[in-house]
Amino acid sequence: MAAACPEIRIHCDPAPPDTLSCAQVAGDPEVALGLVAAELAATAHRVEAAAARTALSVYAIKIGQATVLPWALGLGWWHPDRVRLGGDGGHGWHTLHLPGAPEPVTLAELIDGIFEGHLFRVAGHLAAVRGCARPTMLGQIGFGIGTAFARATRGAADSAHLSLAHQQLCAALPWLGPTGRLLPGTHGLTFLRNHCCLFWTAPEEDACRSCPRRTDEDRLTT
Repeated sequence: MAAACPEIRIHCDPAPPDTLSCAQVAGDPEVALGLVAAELAATAHRVEAAAARTALSVYAIKIGQATVLPWALGLGWWHPDRVRLGGDGGHGWHTLHLPGAPEPVTLAELIDGIFEGHLFRVAGHLAAVRGCARPTMLGQIGFGIGTAFARATRGAADSAHLSLAHQQLCAALPWLGPTGRLLPGTHGLTFLRNHCCLFWTAPEEDACRSCPRRTDEDRLTT
């Protein structure tokens, strides 16, 4: 896991009390909406919908790295209720706290636990922000999961193996494939998103690297 996620720190010891409980993010609307406040405070975002979309994308990347990625690597998984995030929020979740060893999991259990049981609940809380209806937020979830796969290929993970695992997920989840494409690029796999995060609405910012308004060639080589 550490070799596949070189940009973050992974700890298997009990997490300190100031870390973010992912169980609370899914279970408490106020905690979930706190992700939006953290994004607004830590970035140039001024449009609340943009902050909410980005917050869900970033959160889904971390949850994907903690749960879907170890499944794809053949390690099992850590249920999202066991995961805690360390850092300052707003793009600053730089540490995964994954207590104990991963547990065996089937694809059906993974899908139920990650999507129906967790990320859909978080997206439902964030839907209180105007401009964050379910179809849009599914796109942010798809981007987060796809990016968790893509970033692993910039570490030690095998691109072909992860591409196959992503295809398995898309085959089991008809909504996931239309959120974007996981393709080989200059830096390993790259996820080309189909749903906009509105990053370009932030003052002095441009389109994000995966912006669907950019060409495939540009996104694959940046």
